[in-house]
Amino acid sequence: MIRKGICNNFGNCPNKADRRSVIEVPGDKEFVCPDCGSPLIPLEEWNKKKGKKFFFPLLFIALVLPGIIIVLGSHFFSSKEQKKGMGLATSQLQILFVLSGENRLVESLVRPLVLGFLNDVVKGKNPEWIEHDPKESEVACELPGGKAKGLIKIFTESPNSGFMRMASMKEPVGLFCCRKVTPEELKRFPFDMTSSDHEYVIGQSGVVVFVNGQNPIDSLSLEQLQKIFSGQLTDWKELTQGFKGKIMPVVPAEKSFCGWQNFANLFGGGLQQNGKEQKAIPGDEFKKRISKDPGILGIEDFSRLSATVSSVKILSLYMKGAVAFKPTPLTIGTEAYPLSYRIYFYVSPNGSSTWIQAFIQYILSDAGQKVVSSRGFVGSGLKEERSLVNLSPLSNEPIPADASTRYRTLVKDSTRVPFDIRFRFGTAELDNKGRVDIQRLARFLSEAENSDKGVLLIGFTDNVGSHTYNLGLSLERAQSVAKALESRGITVVNVAGAGEEMPVASNESEEGREKNRRVEVWLCPKKK
Repeated sequence: MIRKGICNNFGNCPNKADRRSVIEVPGDKEFVCPDCGSPLIPLEEWNKKKGKKFFFPLLFIALVLPGIIIVLGSHFFSSKEQKKGMGLATSQLQILFVLSGENRLVESLVRPLVLGFLNDVVKGKNPEWIEHDPKESEVACELPGGKAKGLIKIFTESPNSGFMRMASMKEPVGLFCCRKVTPEELKRFPFDMTSSDHEYVIGQSGVVVFVNGQNPIDSLSLEQLQKIFSGQLTDWKELTQGFKGKIMPVVPAEKSFCGWQNFANLFGGGLQQNGKEQKAIPGDEFKKRISKDPGILGIEDFSRLSATVSSVKILSLYMKGAVAFKPTPLTIGTEAYPLSYRIYFYVSPNGSSTWIQAFIQYILSDAGQKVVSSRGFVGSGLKEERSLVNLSPLSNEPIPADASTRYRTLVKDSTRVPFDIRFRFGTAELDNKGRVDIQRLARFLSEAENSDKGVLLIGFTDNVGSHTYNLGLSLERAQSVAKALESRGITVVNVAGAGEEMPVASNESEEGREKNRRVEVWLCPKKK
């Protein structure tokens, strides 16, 4: 069955809404606009509204227009009085910048970061939230000096709508997004939106997979997970001995959360073809079902893990040819966990304004990263107690179980930093996150209390090429990071290459090989 509808996201959806295009959607798909993600108005309902609009034009003008004039006049004067009550004239209102983000990000991350910024950086007084509707809000505060008010507008919308807003607005726009900008979205801009001036990685998270505590299974491969959610694996006896019963994959009813989007993107085809195999369960019922039914397998975002239940077993996940990792701040921060993902912040072409640049610096600072971590995401701050750890996600051993004797000797008495350095796709150039992490590490080690610390770097490659070749290549990769660190005054104690050892992803795909090309960063005592 095909459903037809019209997108009414006028002004933000030029290809569909502004053209009044009739959109056809299969009955088993979500009834939303394919361009902007807004809910569609059924074509029948749209035609009825359209018919009424043209059938009663004079009656509308005669009866409704006077009322509109009265309402607008009343709103104008009441708004004016309200601003007088706040001691603010229209000419004194300064729009600092505009923000856009998905629902979960706005609720859990954007608002706390905005409040922290206004308090710590702007030094604003009396911040006030104004909710216009579920998709638009503002926060205003008195700027230092008390003669003006600063205003930040926040729109709750899909990333695609956010990029369209960014391309059309004159004000500086910042977009929070739990995925990378797509090639189609890049076409809207006359410059590279993935450059270090426009793309920032402000945090990380992951998709957590869990089962009832009575289920004996401890780990799954991504291939097995995909087969479960596509209906190809249906009984637990196919995965583990001594336990059987129907596998019941369930997901939270709120499918707008970042984890689900990344999960669906990874397994998109199978999920869409067998959507009926998954049950979408509201939050409270979701918690109860998982804790009571041994056959259920659920997913949730790492940032919301504490809101699930404590009686579930979190599974380790692995890619073919790699070891299994549980989701922890360390494995997500270093991107070893297979279902980890990045939280991006994109800035518009006119994002060079003083205020939005100050906001970016705040987010990337230790204070901003502390806010990120406090909301359940994984920040890259080095001053948090949980940031500097030397425990493996696999056990209580200080290093992974598949590490070589040479590797164990190298990292002895060293402490793992909660991020790895990676490179732009297909190049030897540091990616945007790596650039910022190196700056963060330099600031951390420049402080007096860390003057006794140096850095150990270990490079890794994929499995393409001979072991001898990969050892040399991995060493070169680590040496390139060492030069970047030393140029910032950091003491690099040792540099080593481990070749294709200890892959964190499958070497059978380009994406997996790219993930294996990395440099680990360890803190170690300076040589005397």
